[in-house]
Amino acid sequence: MITIDLVPVGMAERNTLVTRRFEAAAPGQVFEVVVDCPPWVLYHQLLTERLGEFDWEVLESGPALYRVRITKHAPQLGGPHLA
Repeated sequence: MITIDLVPVGMAERNTLVTRRFEAAAPGQVFEVVVDCPPWVLYHQLLTERLGEFDWEVLESGPALYRVRITKHAPQLGGPHLA
């Protein structure tokens, strides 16, 4: 498991850093993301761009720190299907 500590990273770079690591990772790779504000923008970005390609598990939900575990899955054949 890779830990990505976003606390010392500037707000503008946080989502980009996680997205790049996610894209470079193999299916099955697990990340623990640590951040000092709610990570819901990151969650919605991944949901929009990578629907069905990850699991998101909240490990700690503030108020000082937020920790989530993201597990990458293989892309779905034909891409995600939205109803």
